[in-house]
Amino acid sequence: MKNRFIKAEPKDIEHSSFAGYLQASYKDLVECFGEPNDRTKDGKWQSFDWKVRAEWAFKSTARRDRAVITIYDYKEIQPVEEVTLWHVGLKGSAKRLKEFLKQKKSILLHRSLTTV
Repeated sequence: MKNRFIKAEPKDIEHSSFAGYLQASYKDLVECFGEPNDRTKDGKWQSFDWKVRAEWAFKSTARRDRAVITIYDYKEIQPVEEVTLWHVGLKGSAKRLKEFLKQKKSILLHRSLTTV
């Protein structure tokens, strides 16, 4: 079975950690991934520490080397639509993160990921 990435749930992203940065406009990310989860509103995606306002979350469907990948603003003060440097979170295989970004390269072609 070919690996795919599907939207993750809040419980899936628990214990993910910072893996690097992604430089892209909010508009490009929305075009590529759809609208982010709004962490400022009541509901299952609400951020309880208020450090994240917008977050995209995906998980791989692979049987082995699974991963959960998040893209989010972290402690940003400008409007979320003006953020251009996003945090990337990962739980699981770094190989899957590269695969995920490669699949989205048509839109994010000129963007860069800097890992820690």
